[in-house]
Amino acid sequence: MSHDDDWTSLGAADATPAGTGARNAGGGRGSKLPIDDADLGRIILDSALDYAIVTLSPEGLVTSWSDGAERILGWREDEIVGQSVELFFTDADNAVERARTEMREAAATGRARDERYHMCRDGSRFYAEGMMVPLRPGRDGRFAPEDGPVENPVGFLKIFRDRTHVHETEVRARELETGVAMALRASGSIGLYQFDPEARLVWGDESCSRMFDLDASELDGGMPADRFFERIHLDDVDRVADAQKHAAEAEAHLDITFRVVHRDGATRWVHTLSDFNPPAEDAGGDGSGDGTVRVRSGMMIDVTRQHYEARMSTALLETGDRLRGLDDPRAMGALAAEVLGRTLGVNRAGHGELDADGDTITILDDWTARGAESLAGVLRYSDFGTFAEPLRRGEAVVIEDARSDDRVPDAAALEGIGIRSLVNVPLLEHGRLKAVLFVNDDRPRAWTETELAFVRGVFDRTYAAIDRTRAVNERELMNKELAHRMKNVLTIAQVVATQSLRHARTLEEGHRMVGARLAALGRAQDMLTQESRDAVDIRSVIEDAMRPHMGVDDARLMLDGPRVVLSPQQVLGLSLGVHELATNAGKYGALAGDAGRVEVRWRVDAGDAFGLTWTESGACAAVADGGAGRDAVAKGFGSNILERVVGGYFNGRSKLDIRPDGAVFTIEGRLDDVEAR
Repeated sequence: MSHDDDWTSLGAADATPAGTGARNAGGGRGSKLPIDDADLGRIILDSALDYAIVTLSPEGLVTSWSDGAERILGWREDEIVGQSVELFFTDADNAVERARTEMREAAATGRARDERYHMCRDGSRFYAEGMMVPLRPGRDGRFAPEDGPVENPVGFLKIFRDRTHVHETEVRARELETGVAMALRASGSIGLYQFDPEARLVWGDESCSRMFDLDASELDGGMPADRFFERIHLDDVDRVADAQKHAAEAEAHLDITFRVVHRDGATRWVHTLSDFNPPAEDAGGDGSGDGTVRVRSGMMIDVTRQHYEARMSTALLETGDRLRGLDDPRAMGALAAEVLGRTLGVNRAGHGELDADGDTITILDDWTARGAESLAGVLRYSDFGTFAEPLRRGEAVVIEDARSDDRVPDAAALEGIGIRSLVNVPLLEHGRLKAVLFVNDDRPRAWTETELAFVRGVFDRTYAAIDRTRAVNERELMNKELAHRMKNVLTIAQVVATQSLRHARTLEEGHRMVGARLAALGRAQDMLTQESRDAVDIRSVIEDAMRPHMGVDDARLMLDGPRVVLSPQQVLGLSLGVHELATNAGKYGALAGDAGRVEVRWRVDAGDAFGLTWTESGACAAVADGGAGRDAVAKGFGSNILERVVGGYFNGRSKLDIRPDGAVFTIEGRLDDVEAR
């Protein structure tokens, strides 16, 4: 770089600290050689390698180029001097004559900031930060930078440095910050807010306005704190106020969760995290906080879903604990309905039992809220839609809006009983729809998987507890019944043995009669233990009692009558009676030969009046002739069982009539043991 060009004139006193050259020339302490102002300026320029220092003519041509400029931009001084400044401006800036604009601004105001990308010799870019100032004629014809406007500058001084790394780091940080802010806004569950406790004003973004059900533009411009905080649930107001007071006094972090009530009555849970901003130095005071305005900034997070799911998990655990303390199935169903209703915030929940048709439901208990009416009583699914069939298949029915669901042809019918959306979970026993646990709401509702899992969880726990209780109760009942039944059997066996031996002509005959009658009792007992206690049909009792006396599908026996379920005691009594009749018929009556027949007919009317008739025809000669066999039948212990015992089991009377063509036996009574049937 030439020392006699225009740039060397910048080494004059006007471009350096006043008196520098004089002190050096005067040989001050430690000085060995004098350094004039021009040399000092050159040394400074050559040492500033981190800065590009360039001078320009009034037309924008490069007139000098420092070593720092060569290092940063890549051009040597002999390559760049005389070239336009636009050489190292970008095409986009040259298109709008940015260099000319910068020179005009520098002349008009005394300086122009330079913060933009510039081009290097190799075509790469770097981000420059610096400024441009105008030059005026100095002493002895030298140039000097001017502080302030210069009407006709003789040139310009441009100083800048490479700040690419810092700039791009800041850009990435801003992009990240912007991206985070956009993500927060997009999520709708996180909002940013500020609270000025002195001015009692709150600012918040759109997410905050949705959480608090407030006007977004009003909250963005600053809303009175009282209006903002009045959305807080009444039960949480004092707790929030105490937390804010403590945080303000201790200048501590605020971390609190509370409820917010919307205008439509919906409740949201909001978690707030905030802290005071650092004190502003220029707001007054000494920077310690005195005399400054402290604003609390933070975020609000909508945790309604998380709180809701946690509440369902807790309710599920508590339901299991409470069910273990109950022993009444109906109380268990009522508990399940209450837990579902309160936890899900619906207007009705309950359970009901289904009739055999799988359509008629008897609702035993239901829980209601918000003034909803109870549905306790009898309803038919077919009156409201076509969703009973999936229930019969064991599938849960979920309806989000009755007005738009194809399974509900007439939504008005459901809305008439306060149902707009529902969930029904079926219970099957042996493939038959037995019961349903239901949840109803009077508003459209998009049931979530978590909510449906909660309903199924309550359902499983409730009916498992009911099954356990029923099993215990049935076991206790069966034990009592077994004890009662054994007592009766032993009593009957004692009477049979005593009376059989008393009426027997020989000991051998007595043993035979006792054995046969006890065998009949044993078969009846087997029937009661092998089949369900409440499902022993009269036809099975007669066929089983007749089996020892005739072959399978014997044409001599004809049975006719409806299905009638007998109680355990009626099974025992009828078994003994049929055994006596069959024994006598085989010895002396219709079954003693191949020509005889036995017809057994029974009936039962709507009032449970019961009647049975045993009729023999084609009796053997011994009976028809009125011989000793007939007298034995009429006077023996068997006739006492038939006439005095069997009818009592049917709450009525029985009669035996010995006729020439065979015996006729009748029972007239009632089947009013409804539970047993």
